[in-house]
Amino acid sequence: MLEMDFVGIASVARAAAHLTPRYHFAASPMHVAFEMAPYKNDNNRPMTRFVALADAFNKKKQKYVYALSATPLRIMNPAELFHVPEGVKESPLTYWHAANRTKEKKNASRWNELDPLRADSSWMPGSNENSTASKRNPTDHPDQTRYNPKRHRRASLKCRQHPMMNRMQGCWFCLSNPEVEQHLIFSVGEEAYLAMAKGGITNEHILIIPIDHGPSISSVNPSVWTEITKYLASLSTCFKSEGNAMLAWESAFKKNSDARVHAHLQIVAVPESIADEIGQRFQRESEKMGISLEKRDPDSKPITEATYFFLRIRETEWLATISPHVHVPLQFARQVVSDALGTPEREDWKSCTNTKEEEEQIVAQFAELFSDYDFNRT
Repeated sequence: MLEMDFVGIASVARAAAHLTPRYHFAASPMHVAFEMAPYKNDNNRPMTRFVALADAFNKKKQKYVYALSATPLRIMNPAELFHVPEGVKESPLTYWHAANRTKEKKNASRWNELDPLRADSSWMPGSNENSTASKRNPTDHPDQTRYNPKRHRRASLKCRQHPMMNRMQGCWFCLSNPEVEQHLIFSVGEEAYLAMAKGGITNEHILIIPIDHGPSISSVNPSVWTEITKYLASLSTCFKSEGNAMLAWESAFKKNSDARVHAHLQIVAVPESIADEIGQRFQRESEKMGISLEKRDPDSKPITEATYFFLRIRETEWLATISPHVHVPLQFARQVVSDALGTPEREDWKSCTNTKEEEEQIVAQFAELFSDYDFNRT
């Protein structure tokens, strides 16, 4: 259980109570990522979800990135906005203020001497210009809020020099990269998200991408794999509604030490009538390269191999461990699928890219179809 005593900043708590945000994100002082149950706000305002994130690139692999799909207030249905789901708690801010009021008064003069800005809190939203400093004292922990330019520059430089930052700056799939093509994304979960493939084999060529940067699906946490399997089930059901079968694969030919790669699964809807034929093609082409596709129980543990090829057709899975001495073309699976669909010209994604307007239209069309199967919308 997390020890929450003496954690928090009074000025932030007051701001949260006044603004009643739908989401409240904060850095975890305990270096442990956690998410509280939604809590009620006063004055019949929408509930708030509080999420604390750990330090970036922490050694314990605690979550430090959080993705969500938020509908703007101006287009939300009021009934949806004010819906109170099960498990909603009372506001912790009420308890926090009561527990800290005596402590704040006791230390007011000492901390206001250290930080004159806190002594005058009239700039705070909803504050009373005539309020006294003792009524508005922020916290017992001034070092958490006082801005230290030298410390800020050191931390910023350390972050920029972190080797993981260099790996991720140009990553197409890291949501922290400002150059990510967000118009291709149409579903965001807790651990992974869905995006339309750029230069897809078909207009239903999807990518399942873990939010955290890692070289292969075998390198992700079990909770990530759990959400990936949920996405696989949802996509499979969606494709069945069109009379298609789901084909999924991962080409993990790079070692886990190669952190330039961001893991992803590729998903393509194929006609049900040729799904088995595609499976046979994969078997034949694999044997030609000296690799063996072995059937795998879909309910088995997450993949642990370092380099491998993963294939799934409908609910049947295969796995081939790739020896370091065997060369497998990176576009191996794409070539097999393109040939099976009679579109060999689409073996290379660069030769079949679309304009941004065309991509937006493709994404919107599939997102509408998938919305009934997206577990994030339930």
